Amino acid sequence: AKYKAKGWQPVAVKEAGNASIVATYNEPIRKQERFLPQRIFTTPKGEKVIDFGQNLVGWVEVRAIGQAGSKVTLLHAEVLDKAGNFYTDNLRAAKQKCTYILEGTGKAEVFEPHFTFQGFGFVQVGDYPGEFTADNFT
Repeated sequence: AKYKAKGWQPVAVKEAGNASIVATYNEPIRKQERFLPQRIFTTPKGEKVIDFGQNLVGWVEVRAIGQAGSKVTLLHAEVLDKAGNFYTDNLRAAKQKCTYILEGTGKAEVFEPHFTFQGFGFVQVGDYPGEFTADNFT
């Protein structure tokens, strides 16, 4: 299934003024450590959740095999609620969500975001094609 760009609008050229655009200067983001899931469990609400055992800042590397167009969604949270369910109300409008659409090569596809990071200790996994284990996430 090829992607169809329906409803797109043509580019609108606008005056931007004469201000110079300067990139923010920061230290580069680099991998420092790799963490393996400590446990995978189902919450009382039925959510599939990975517990990384500590609150950390980073991103999740996903490995999946599936048909083209299959997807994996990851939601990130720092805590669970009192009942043990995935809790994101404290994030207000922040989504802390990554979505990977599989190419469908028939081989394990590996995804990790390159332009974002999250604060989390727990990751809710949705839409994963088939069953997953701790080996599918780092």
